Amino acid sequence: MASLTSSQSGNWTSSSTWGGSTPADGDTFTIAAGHLVTVNSDERETNGYGDIICDGKLLIASGGRMKLNGRLTVRANSKTSYFTEGVSTSGGMFEMEDDTILEIAGDNAAQHSVWVENQQWVSIKCHASVKAFVTPC
Repeated sequence: MASLTSSQSGNWTSSSTWGGSTPADGDTFTIAAGHLVTVNSDERETNGYGDIICDGKLLIASGGRMKLNGRLTVRANSKTSYFTEGVSTSGGMFEMEDDTILEIAGDNAAQHSVWVENQQWVSIKCHASVKAFVTPC
């Protein structure tokens, strides 16, 4: 398992987004401030990805699927505005478009979740055109 940090905006599966590495099952990630990382395909690895720290923006685009076996933490860390791509002083954001899935795996003892820090300039945005439902893993 590797710990990767985004080196630029780009697609989740692109090695250039992560400075030369390709995301793998169990890896942990940091999305740097000002970077937009997009999931637009089925990325539900066998066990799921580990913890994700979102100082930039994680977008699960229409048709995107992701499996998390850790915690997604969205934070701002004393930034000065809501997320703007390319601006390192903008806060963190998590967005899910319509027709997307975020599976969160783990047993009852695990503390896997989507965690949004109580900080100024942090945001989440979820789109939906159908009723939401939760299916136990």
